[in-house]
Amino acid sequence: MIQEGALMEELKTLMNKAIDVLEQDFSGLRTGRANVALLDKVMVEAYGAKTPLQHVATVTVLEPRVLGVQVWDPSNIKSVEKAIHDSVNITPVTEGQLMRIIMPEMSEEARRDILKVAASHAERARVGLRNIRRELIDQIKSAEKGGAISEDDFHRLQAQVTKETGKFVERVDELLSEKSKRIQSV
Repeated sequence: MIQEGALMEELKTLMNKAIDVLEQDFSGLRTGRANVALLDKVMVEAYGAKTPLQHVATVTVLEPRVLGVQVWDPSNIKSVEKAIHDSVNITPVTEGQLMRIIMPEMSEEARRDILKVAASHAERARVGLRNIRRELIDQIKSAEKGGAISEDDFHRLQAQVTKETGKFVERVDELLSEKSKRIQSV
């Protein structure tokens, strides 16, 4: 027997994870403003191993278009500079142990390219949501074929799963719209 509440809870849990992944993907995309998430994936060669930037420095927003990276150990400054340059293609301005990363103005072409990447992230999220819907509907079908639920219950549950999926797809579209506005704002 399929528990309707458990099924819908599973659906929401899986779909919320897909939305979280999309938000994380979006946070790494450049907009016209400085955002500490831009450096989340930077790996620094420190102490003989690849280490996340957050383990060797503090990243803050100093001004709307300037990130500050406060390196804790002066021996890591050169490797942090190199890692940032290699990751985001911006050379930091170093003043002692503080680095300033000045975000250059984005050209119209760069904005279009980033919008394409954002749209592809959103489409990947939509496909993921549809795959989750398909898997849950397959579970409901097998329960109906096994006699655990009636045909009426099958159709009702299928409609519920589809309706809930639609809400999550709308959320993806909202997130894409918000991100597009931020990318296009100067």
